[in-house]
Amino acid sequence: MHIALPGVPADSITIAVDPAGVTVAALRAFPLSADCGEAHIHRVEIPYGRFERRIDVALDDPYAPLELSGKSLENGVLTLTFRTQLSTQLSKKEGA
Repeated sequence: MHIALPGVPADSITIAVDPAGVTVAALRAFPLSADCGEAHIHRVEIPYGRFERRIDVALDDPYAPLELSGKSLENGVLTLTFRTQLSTQLSKKEGA
């Protein structure tokens, strides 16, 4: 799953996974800080502040919830990799 998050630092992102989908919350800071002197912004294209996105995920088996197996933030794109917890349990049983 790829989510565009331009201007969002990795340490401000929280990810919650439940059987129905994924919630991504983060804080995008205002583009200028107080130490920028006389700079003025005339138009802000990307909103700033706290935001939250809910992404519903349709599963073939709703009783096999998702498990977040990988995440990375590169060039403003958050990439999330999932697997079902059922496949994780099967892998553990096969290895035993």
